[in-house]
Amino acid sequence: MEFPDMKLLMGQYKNIIENEKTSLIHKQLESFVSEYGINLTKTLINSYESFATSIDNTIDMNTLMKDQFIVNLLKASKFTKEKELKKLVKHFCNFVMDVGVQNSPSHNNIKRRYADNLINYIQDIEANETLEWIATLKERLDR
Repeated sequence: MEFPDMKLLMGQYKNIIENEKTSLIHKQLESFVSEYGINLTKTLINSYESFATSIDNTIDMNTLMKDQFIVNLLKASKFTKEKELKKLVKHFCNFVMDVGVQNSPSHNNIKRRYADNLINYIQDIEANETLEWIATLKERLDR
């Protein structure tokens, strides 16, 4: 009896896992943006994939806070009022707890800290127009 090459089988298994992870990440994003009527663009998808990977693999909060997905999401939202933007950010912060595929206590702690920091950043932003509000948030994330 001949056994298949283990390296080949392991490679195929790894590909299956990666495909499932990518599929989960896309389903998470599609589910979230559909609630807000946001068009899914290639830029938004790529930005989210990067964010989901970062939140799964990064332990440095400064690096995670500089991720631009939330800025790209806000720009894609077409919301024009500060109240709407803040509401979207708050809902995104709740959504963050389910982002990615890692669910260990340390990963959940990072997700919670990220969400808490983001909420703190938006608490006192006041601006007259949408792009100004988003630019102010981006500036705070980039610090």
